[in-house]
Amino acid sequence: MEDKFEKNFKITLLVLLAIITVSFVYIAYCITMGFSEISMKLFELNGTLINLLGG
Repeated sequence: MEDKFEKNFKITLLVLLAIITVSFVYIAYCITMGFSEISMKLFELNGTLINLLGG
């Protein structure tokens, strides 16, 4: 019973580590790319989605 709990705990820790790593990479990417460029891309994507849904 304790072994199973320990295994699940290790898996949870690994998942959390992966999420934290991805977050740091994303933040670093945003800083390098520049926030304005990212927001412009998001704005374009948003516009494209609205055009697809609207017509």
